[in-house]
Amino acid sequence: MALGHEANGRDLLLAELQTLLGLERRLEGVLPLWASQAYDVQTRHGIERHAAETRQHVLNLETALRVLGAEPEALPSPGFEGLEDRHARDRESLVNASRDDLSDLVLLAHTARVEHLEIAEYEVAAQTAEILAEEDVVDLLAANLEDERRMLDEGRAVSHRLTSALARARVGA
Repeated sequence: MALGHEANGRDLLLAELQTLLGLERRLEGVLPLWASQAYDVQTRHGIERHAAETRQHVLNLETALRVLGAEPEALPSPGFEGLEDRHARDRESLVNASRDDLSDLVLLAHTARVEHLEIAEYEVAAQTAEILAEEDVVDLLAANLEDERRMLDEGRAVSHRLTSALARARVGA
């Protein structure tokens, strides 16, 4: 859906939801791969749990689109595509360097970037839905947004643990 000058709030909300749907559907395929790349068990389990939550996010977005009378059509997320390209480049560099300890930190940094993107997108969509008094849509988006914020916090905690362990190992070496 291309937005022209005549776009109204509803068109904007539909485009935001469709882009989020595209992002979440893409994550359904990417997160299991990222989980398989993790060396740290807690990192792997966190990404696997988020993959399971992502399935619910897709269902919530499809429901939100139907509430608005639209088909659940997904649009690409240029922001996510850029993050995905960066992850592939960084991952290739790490595989060539065979640094398992650093690899999980880079993986967690990429998941954090994705969470920040999702949080920003959900916040904008929820604000737009609120302005349009689409309370059912706001509720669905709020549920997804809560999951994204929690995942970001959990990823930060694991990242801090791994960073501390690497720093202690470096001091002890």
